[in-house]
Amino acid sequence: MKAISKGFTLIEVMIAVVIVAILAAIAVPSYTDYLRRGEIPEPLTRLSAEKVGLEQFFDDNRSYQGRCNTIGASPGIQIRKFKITCHYREGGAGPSASISEGYTLRATGDAGTLVAGFIYELNEKNVKATTSTGIWGRSSTSCWVLKKDGSC
Repeated sequence: MKAISKGFTLIEVMIAVVIVAILAAIAVPSYTDYLRRGEIPEPLTRLSAEKVGLEQFFDDNRSYQGRCNTIGASPGIQIRKFKITCHYREGGAGPSASISEGYTLRATGDAGTLVAGFIYELNEKNVKATTSTGIWGRSSTSCWVLKKDGSC
């Protein structure tokens, strides 16, 4: 007579658990990175839009200061998981001393989010910089880092 098996052995269950654990170890970090990358485009779009506003303001007023003050260094503009701030630089000596000669727009990732430590910058010369990407540990003085491998 043949014995009929009803159920799983402990070894079979352990093998299934190990397979699920391996898949989770691969999938969870990839998914987290996918979510992190999904948070980045909105603040970069907002930086570009604010730059246009600053340049229009400068054309009308020959200074970035008033518009930069509207955006503010603190508290800034909160969008999703980033804060947008503006820092202007005063002009040099002589008659143009009161004219601001430049600015830096900065998007900083909020603490406690997937983008904590991410800092993206854009200035009046349209130079894009990434001073920090938090967990990715990447930076660039010439572009916005968009992926974990440091690509722009």
